[in-house]
Amino acid sequence: MLAKPLVKKGATLSAAEKRQVLGRNAQIFTKVSVYFKLYTMYIFKTGGKIWKNKRGSGFEKV
Repeated sequence: MLAKPLVKKGATLSAAEKRQVLGRNAQIFTKVSVYFKLYTMYIFKTGGKIWKNKRGSGFEKV
């Protein structure tokens, strides 16, 4: 099934509006992907042992 657009029937978006919406979505996506990459790099650097030290303060490098 195709996702239905949120625009009402008969209302058409101009090219500029389409570009604006796509641009906003792309910005959000790139921000999320950048943060995700940083997060995964951090996990790999710490060896994936972030949750090992559950009690105590902060993270412990093993």
